Amino acid sequence: MTDDFVQKRYLSIAEFCERYSIGATSARELLRLNKIEAVKLGVRTLICVQSADAYFASLPRLSAS
Repeated sequence: MTDDFVQKRYLSIAEFCERYSIGATSARELLRLNKIEAVKLGVRTLICVQSADAYFASLPRLSAS
């Protein structure tokens, strides 16, 4: 991960997928289900990093059993 990712407030879908290690289909599904927030800039979809971080922080944790 580069320092560029740390400072960005919005990520393209490709950048989001790289940062969170998920596929584009899963990213679009999260958007469709309103699990993460995004804005449109022309034809580009930009995902809000704060929203994505909050979503991933809200996921249940695995417990070592």
